Amino acid sequence: MSGFIVTSIFSYTVARYSLTDRIVDETLPLISENIYLETQNKLDRHIVISSQMAQDTFVQDWIVEGEKDSSRIEKYLATILQNSQIFTVFFISDITKRYYHPNGQIRYIDQDNVGDKWYFKARSQKRNYDVIISEDEMNDGVLSVFINFKIYNEQGDFLGITGVGLSLDNIQKLLDSYQDLHGRRVYIVNKKGVILFHSMGERLLSNNAAMAPPFDKIQNTTKTNIAYENNGKTVFLSSRYDEKFQWYLIVEEDESYSNTPILKTLLINLSGAGSITIIVLFLSHLTINGYQKRLEQMATVDHLTKAMNRHAFDLLFSQEIKKQKRQKNNPLSVVMFDIDHFKSVNDKYGHQVGDEVLAYVSGIFQSQIRSSDVLCRWGGEEFIILLPNCDKTEATKLANEVRRKISESKFLSSGGELTITVSGGVAEYLDGDEADNLLFRSDKALYQAKENGRNKIEISI
Repeated sequence: MSGFIVTSIFSYTVARYSLTDRIVDETLPLISENIYLETQNKLDRHIVISSQMAQDTFVQDWIVEGEKDSSRIEKYLATILQNSQIFTVFFISDITKRYYHPNGQIRYIDQDNVGDKWYFKARSQKRNYDVIISEDEMNDGVLSVFINFKIYNEQGDFLGITGVGLSLDNIQKLLDSYQDLHGRRVYIVNKKGVILFHSMGERLLSNNAAMAPPFDKIQNTTKTNIAYENNGKTVFLSSRYDEKFQWYLIVEEDESYSNTPILKTLLINLSGAGSITIIVLFLSHLTINGYQKRLEQMATVDHLTKAMNRHAFDLLFSQEIKKQKRQKNNPLSVVMFDIDHFKSVNDKYGHQVGDEVLAYVSGIFQSQIRSSDVLCRWGGEEFIILLPNCDKTEATKLANEVRRKISESKFLSSGGELTITVSGGVAEYLDGDEADNLLFRSDKALYQAKENGRNKIEISI
């Protein structure tokens, strides 16, 4: 009996330390990378929108022509706001110092106004874009993350700044959803160690709450995976630094969360008292491997749509690009899809119906593609299909077939019968392409399909 107890405790200790090593070296970094990529994708959309506005010749020409008829720029901003699912959008002219907004309000910025100092600071910086957290005075002072891009004419003269905003409540909900899904705490921390957001409900933007005690081990690193002691407990932490937003995304978990399955196994084994050591080792083995398999599933498959998630897709996509560069004898295409008017579905019927739509559309995608094709939920209502050995003509044919199938189907949800449509952008691998180039062209074609009225497929030139 005593020998059994000693063996059981020894097995528990070995399993505990083995699991600790897996968490620090494998499990938590995988989950952290997945959350980082999903967050980056969500926010990168806003960077792309702001950048495209800054490069839009309509904006540049309207400024050069003397900013006549302000309703034109207001209509332009309103269109961006409506089509891009952002919280707010604006334009500031450096010539007239006017601040334009889609609601029709126009004001003048002033260097002596505290709320306008960010503009004059950004104006003098070398970087073409800036990210700030500030109150949106055009939306009742709601705290927002603003992504601002400078506008230049062809001669390189500075014309002004355009920007888009994402409300902090949206970021808070995003982090809360990650904690619900992965069961880990998620933080966003600035370069000084001040917590900007965390996933446990209360937003800490306005105080000086700081990461303690391990921030000195995180600071000035791109990726960090550590374990540290806090109030007598071991805490596992994984961080990723986002250069664009100049903040750290941190995921952490307590040892109590990790050790619960193993501790239960130990108690069950001890209560058996007559079991032999081999049973204890076997159960510990099952516990660890079952835990690992669940985490691997969470790290590669989107739980809602059953499509591949972005992290796993990026790895597979990178391998396909490398294969193309070596072989150069088989075509490779990608199709980026976006569900049309998805935000209005969520607003009208609620997020439960929105989730049903995502799962329904994903099911149609999976029923129409080949076994060699790869479906990925890129983020939100966007999906990507990777098509090996498929040129853009065949890819467009498949994309239109999927689009037609979805548009002609009547989707019965808990909110009633809905007609769902999708838009898509097709791009084929060109010699020398990197993954980002191919995705950018596909996304640009998708944007053109949206501009052309939706429920369409456009091909990248």
